[in-house]
Amino acid sequence: MRITSCFPVLASAVLAAAAFTTTTASAETVRVPFDFTVAGKAMPAGQYSVNRSGLNSFIRMGGPDNKQSFTWGIGPGDPAPGSSDVKVFFVKTDAGYELRSIQYHSFTTGRLDKTKHSDDSTVRVLRGE
Repeated sequence: MRITSCFPVLASAVLAAAAFTTTTASAETVRVPFDFTVAGKAMPAGQYSVNRSGLNSFIRMGGPDNKQSFTWGIGPGDPAPGSSDVKVFFVKTDAGYELRSIQYHSFTTGRLDKTKHSDDSTVRVLRGE
């Protein structure tokens, strides 16, 4: 009888653990043809994976060598509600390019670049493949 009474508790624990584990949507790949900075770190040109995780409230961008990755919170953004685009926005600085934001379908990060730029800064957009 003891095993039977523990079953509902064990089942609840398994379901709760599953709800809090990181869920990963399919990763999109974005080819960045130039070096850039993100959070003050220099990143090389290459293939970057972009995916939603953490019950879809975070976005992760992984580097080409898988040694560095960055995670940010995301929320509803400017894109159309049904958008399936994955776009990475960069701003041109005197030192090169700096990551500005990431759009994943109809969600987006906040502004990621910390440097003050004029409103006419050149922004380069790369689409996921």
